[in-house]
Amino acid sequence: MSNIANILYLFIAVFGVLTFLFNAYKSFPRLPWDIWIDKSGVRFCLPFITSLVISGFLTLLFNFFRK
Repeated sequence: MSNIANILYLFIAVFGVLTFLFNAYKSFPRLPWDIWIDKSGVRFCLPFITSLVISGFLTLLFNFFRK
C-alpha cells in the first residue's frame, strides 16, 4: 500500500476519534474553522482544522521514529 493511502487512513482515523471526543466533551478547545452547532438539545462538532493539526503532528512523529 502506498504512503499516501496510509496517511489518508491515519487522517480518517484521527478525524473520527476527534469528532467523537468533541461531541462527547464540550470542554475541548475550539480552533478557527472548526464547525460547532449547538442548538436546543443537539450538539455537533466537526473538528476539521484540529484534526489536520493533530494528523500532521502524528505523521511527523511517526516518520521521526521510523528512521
